[in-house]
Amino acid sequence: IPPKVAGSPFTNCSPSKLKHAAEEREIVASISIEILQVILNEAKITYQNTKTWKTSNDPE
Repeated sequence: IPPKVAGSPFTNCSPSKLKHAAEEREIVASISIEILQVILNEAKITYQNTKTWKTSNDPE
């Protein structure tokens, strides 16, 4: 589920955000990011880090 559909204000989901959401919604009492990544890998779910940058329109 995309984060916005799940009610999150984010457009992407990192492992730490997913960990926090699972604990906050009481899906699990506690989970480590490492175990979460194992679960995601076994389910063949991947994520991509978002990279942003700013450019100037100044010719110099």
